[in-house]
Amino acid sequence: MLVICNLPEMYAKFKARWIEQQTVTDQKLPRNSKSIEITKLWNRFNKDGLTPLTLAADLGLAKMLSWLLYERKKIQWSYGNVSCVLHPLDQLDLDFQKEGKQRPLSVLEIMIKNNDPELIHSIITSLIDKKWKQFAYRTADENDKTVTTDSKNLDFSRQIISAVGHFIVIEGALWKSAYEINEMSTLGLWTYWNSTGSIFLENCLACSFCFCIFTVQTLRLFDMQHETVILAVTSLLGWSYMFFFTMPFRFTGPLV
Repeated sequence: MLVICNLPEMYAKFKARWIEQQTVTDQKLPRNSKSIEITKLWNRFNKDGLTPLTLAADLGLAKMLSWLLYERKKIQWSYGNVSCVLHPLDQLDLDFQKEGKQRPLSVLEIMIKNNDPELIHSIITSLIDKKWKQFAYRTADENDKTVTTDSKNLDFSRQIISAVGHFIVIEGALWKSAYEINEMSTLGLWTYWNSTGSIFLENCLACSFCFCIFTVQTLRLFDMQHETVILAVTSLLGWSYMFFFTMPFRFTGPLV
């Protein structure tokens, strides 16, 4: 009830009073008599199988949980402002399951189940970091190496395919440029650009396409900006130029 009402001071007084009464009771017992093992107050379960610590986590009481975590600490040694503090892992982390008994939930399990970011505490974060470095990091690192090796092989294959594609495009642009330059020298520059109809459109598209291809390669070589924009324009010019190859066909000619 003190945990539910979020009363850490009252909880501390009640716990101190319980320890005091339990000490008096133990002193009254004869030395040779077997003392009955009594579950400590902070380890007792409610009807839902929760201790005060796990109950605070289940209810989302961040301040009460933080106070209970610090209240459980044990100072191993201290020197001035420096001290070595131990935090018990029972109820905080997974515990060993006893035969015939159901294992109660830990604080970490409750935090994962409720997905409450307000319960994140420095002690819990430190515990998770240590568990990660000790147990999970090696497995994750081995899996990452495997994935990295496979991705390297995939990247190498992509590089080969990309290089072949670039070579074909550049070779085609060089061949088309040589053909257009030869046509200019044969017909004359004035006659070449003063042609009418589809021939003029074909000349403009061919020269623009080749010019953009060489511009993209120049920008890529010097690692300059606006390469993507010019490449997009080049693609549109290339697809527009493809229409001239479909014009002679019977069914596509009128459409084009």
